[in-house]
Order: sequence, then C-alpha cells, then structure tokens
Amino acid sequence: KMTKKPIIIIPSNQFKNEVCDFLEQTVNMLSKNSHVYVIDYTTQLSIKEILIKILSNKKINLINKHENSNYLVPIHIIPYGNNKIIKQINMTIYLFILEIIFSIYYFNAPYKIIWMFFPQLSNILNIKIFPWKVIYDVVDIYSHPNKMKNEKLKKHKEKLIKKSDFIFTISKTLKTEFSKLTKKTIKIVPQGFSINSFTKNSKKSLIKIPKNKKNIGFVGQINQRLDFKLLNKLISNNPQWNFVFVGPNKKEEDLFPKNKKINHIINKPNFFWIDKQEKNTIPSIIKQFDIVIIPYDISLDFNLFCYPMKLFEYFYMEKPIISTPIKELTRKKFKNIIKIGKNYKEWEIIIDKIIKQEWPKSARKEQKRLAKENSWENKIKLINSYYIK
Repeated sequence: KMTKKPIIIIPSNQFKNEVCDFLEQTVNMLSKNSHVYVIDYTTQLSIKEILIKILSNKKINLINKHENSNYLVPIHIIPYGNNKIIKQINMTIYLFILEIIFSIYYFNAPYKIIWMFFPQLSNILNIKIFPWKVIYDVVDIYSHPNKMKNEKLKKHKEKLIKKSDFIFTISKTLKTEFSKLTKKTIKIVPQGFSINSFTKNSKKSLIKIPKNKKNIGFVGQINQRLDFKLLNKLISNNPQWNFVFVGPNKKEEDLFPKNKKINHIINKPNFFWIDKQEKNTIPSIIKQFDIVIIPYDISLDFNLFCYPMKLFEYFYMEKPIISTPIKELTRKKFKNIIKIGKNYKEWEIIIDKIIKQEWPKSARKEQKRLAKENSWENKIKLINSYYIK
C-alpha cells in the first residue's frame, strides 16, 4: 500500500476507559498523521477459538476500529495460552508477525515505529526486525510494593530501555530516576493535556455542588493512591469546609481488604463522593471548587515519582492547588502555583490562608500558560521532531 504516513504499533496491557487516559490521547493525536494500530493484550483469541467461530458462522472481530485508529485482538498461535511462558511466547510471535505483515503492506511508509509505554511488556521485543524502531514513552515510574515484583519490574525497564531507539519522559523527576538505569539520552517532553475537552468539547455538568461552605475538590480515581490518614484528619477536624471527590464511585473488592480506610471518610457529613463524570463536564465541575487538591500517599514510589495528569486540568481552570510533597511538584518552577503540605496541620494552615487571600493573578496566568504549553499536540510534535529527520 502506497503511503506517506508513518506506521505505528502500540502494544497495551491497559483496559479501555481508564481514568488516566494517556494511551487513548496519544493514539488520537498520532492517528492524525500516522497509521496507528494498538495491540490490546487484555484480550486474546486462540486458533482453536477462531476455527470454532468460523465453523459456527460467528463473527470474528480481530480488528476493532476506533475513530482513526485500529485496536487489534492478538491471536495466540501456540495452544495452552494461559500458561505464563506460552502466553509470553504467543505475545512475542504476534508482534513479530505484525511487523512482517505491515512491513510488506506499508512497504514505503517513511517510518515504522513500535511505541512502548508499559515495561511489563518488554519481552515482546525479543524478536524485532529492521527497520522498526522502538520509542519508550515514560509516563510513570511503575513500581510495586512487593520487593520481588519490584525487582522484576526494574529488569523489565532495563530491558525495554536497552531495546529502545528513543526514550522520552514527561518530567525531570522521571528523567533522573531512569537515568540511573541507562547512559542513553532521555529527552523531556510535555506531559500531555487535552485542551480540546476544556474548550471546544466542554459542556455544563448537571452536578450542583453545595455552596453553603468553601469547597475543596479532587478529580480522579478514589483508590489506594490517596493518603487516607491525611484526609481522615483533615475532613474530621474541619467541618467548616466541604470535601468533594469526583471519580469512579465503586468500592473495589481489592481496595484495602484488611482495613477499610475509605469508610472513615465516606460517612462524614462534609464529604461528598460524586461518581465518575463525562470528561467534557469536568471543567464545569472544577469551576465550582474553591481549592483543588492532590492528596497522594507519597510512601508509595508510584506516587512519589509521578506527574499527575490532573495537574494541568487544575492549572487550566486557574485554581489554587495543594498537594502532598510529590517530587516533581516540589520543583522551584511550581513554587508560586502549587502549595505543598507535609501533614494535615500544614494543609489546614494553607487552606485557611488561601481562603483569606485571593489566589494571585500572576499565579493564575502562569498556571494557564503551563497548561497550554503541555498540550498533547506539543508533546507529539516534539517527539516527532526527534525521530522524523
């Protein structure tokens, strides 16, 4: 097939419709100027299953079209695909076959790229053919509280780094951490913020937040990333403020199985939990908050080294932000636009101060500038400029 567009394969083990939608956003942005195929490793079909479907005249969906991109259902060639080693071999073979098929089908594509996010999938690169190049897009530290599993993850990262032709990361903190694993050049690119959903596509939310008190808000997943000890103290000791959390409103079975920390705050009269909302209604919800927060538990490496995507949503809406001491957010450049509190006492003092003094115009201006600078367009444009010579 004659094409002037690059061909990009993105292997993924992330389930669709995640709150953290960096995969979806990257795919949307890349598919404007490239042929993009996502291998959805959360699904699979064996040869046997395909044959059964054919014989019983059932529809086989091996490619699911989504806007301008294609989500592929991997085929497992070797039977007993539930065995860990066989599963791994099948995943590797499938990617290898795709490389061959696309190399022939898009024979004159200017660039052929395998775009990697997840270090857990590093083994699928065991066989790679020329001229495919590998991009490692580092958006998170990916760690595990279990020491052995964490060590395994580290090996995956090292392997993926070794196999990569280009390494990009979204923050100085992540660059510092990943530079400990390699001497290769790591380029910092923008974080990725969806300006469109905050401008063109935004619509009014039907959710009305109580106005009887100052509203302190959070948007995102209500899960083990949150510092419940901090939140419990803060919410209990300050009935004069409302705490409004917007995110998937489901008690996950594996969430705090031994200690239902979340229950301590759910029943507080000044705590409101609103279920996950449509993305384009988020701006109108954030608008109703007086202060926005990022109360992550930094005893977890995943949190300590993260660069929260919600930050730029908060920035775009020019809201006062309070966060726990996440490394990247303690950098000098954020000093006047993010307030850092180490414990609930510090949080109380900061909230009190913000309520009494208006959030400075200079801070709001800087927040808006950074939000625009970190658009998805800017991120992809910069990455392209490195591999498209």
